[in-house]
Amino acid sequence: MLVFAPDWATAVAVGLISVVSAWEFMGASDHAESRGFGMWRVLSCALAALVCYGTFRAWDGIRGWLLALMYGLFALGLLIFLLNTARAHLRGGHVFTSISQCVIIAGLGLPLCLSAIIWLRIGGYGRYLVLVPIISAFITDAGAYAVGMTLGKHRPFPNISPKKSIEGFVGGLIIGTAAMVLFGVIMRTILPDTAHVSLVNLAIVGLAGAIVTEVGDLAFSLVKRERGIKDFGKLLPGHGGMLDRFDSMVFCAPVVWALSLAFPVIW
Repeated sequence: MLVFAPDWATAVAVGLISVVSAWEFMGASDHAESRGFGMWRVLSCALAALVCYGTFRAWDGIRGWLLALMYGLFALGLLIFLLNTARAHLRGGHVFTSISQCVIIAGLGLPLCLSAIIWLRIGGYGRYLVLVPIISAFITDAGAYAVGMTLGKHRPFPNISPKKSIEGFVGGLIIGTAAMVLFGVIMRTILPDTAHVSLVNLAIVGLAGAIVTEVGDLAFSLVKRERGIKDFGKLLPGHGGMLDRFDSMVFCAPVVWALSLAFPVIW
């Protein structure tokens, strides 16, 4: 659908995913029962919608270093947050220490990272490039799960995600990278001769996307384990909440966007 949909439809879809994810993330905090929490939760959702709208409307005016700086700052903040979560988990404590931190992650960090999908869609050959993080994240997830369930024996994180295995991790990397190369082969048959599709660069982007997909999935599993919940929500039967479905995309989309600038895959 994203291939044929206009740019604004992609922005709307990303905005909806971001708003629902922000709502679910806030609901997982330890401030859910505190006074005035509803206002902060609504604020985070409003910020998420504003970030996606601003990314779409202001693309031509502020693209480049400013967007890269914005993404870098919030991605760094998200990484620090997750590292603090891991440290707190190992020490037996928890990390949700302030409501403002939750709002920054939910209302700014998550939508800004997911907005990389919008950046991919708006650029040259965007209707095809937007598929790269989606294929990378979902195929890697599916591949890691299938290989892990079939061959998984070594499970290094039993206290965080008991079902994840080293075999599944490696299988996800291989399948995710192969899916990107296959995507490139298909693009070569679809696009006109004037278009260039680099299978080597697609393999690089695919491998990196697969790595951060699995890291992202593990990171949010850590957050859920730290909060003592199985899923962030119940919106999608069989998958949990919206954030459960798109958690790995939070990591994958911006990495794919950044690497596609350094290693163009279609031009």
